[in-house]
Amino acid sequence: MRPIVGCICAYCVLDEGTCMRPRKRDIPSGPRVATREIVSRVGGKWGICVIGYLHDGPMRFSALQRDIEGISQRMLALTLRNLQRDGLLTRNVFPTAPPRVDYTLTPLGRTLVKPVLALTTWAERHRLQIHRARDASTTLIRKRSVVRHRPSITCRGKLASPARCSADSLQCP
Repeated sequence: MRPIVGCICAYCVLDEGTCMRPRKRDIPSGPRVATREIVSRVGGKWGICVIGYLHDGPMRFSALQRDIEGISQRMLALTLRNLQRDGLLTRNVFPTAPPRVDYTLTPLGRTLVKPVLALTTWAERHRLQIHRARDASTTLIRKRSVVRHRPSITCRGKLASPARCSADSLQCP
């Protein structure tokens, strides 16, 4: 712990002036840090899907799971919990038997709809180009990594490298 200058709390008195009081975690600042932090949370594959589906209105958990292809129940629950924690959606519980739970975008979450839909539209338009570029790159990498076999020589019944043995000199290691 770093001492807090001029602090006279009970923690400092007990520890001879060094403040041992628990501190809140420092929140990094700056535009790039904020962008990286928010995009890592919202910009994940599932966060974008959930926001995209909720832009039309409230949905139940089972409807989201059915509509979002490939998402597991655990991943959907975790994504919804994180988006709710970030203030992007609300969880509304209705007192019925069985309880009904709907998820709705908050006003803050609604501000993300336009960028998310723009990203979705861009991805759909350029999907084939990206796949072609990826295939071309993979083909190029495979061509470069073709192993060229060097001829080997058998010396005294063992396989040896041409650099170590010369067929002309009959000298083998």
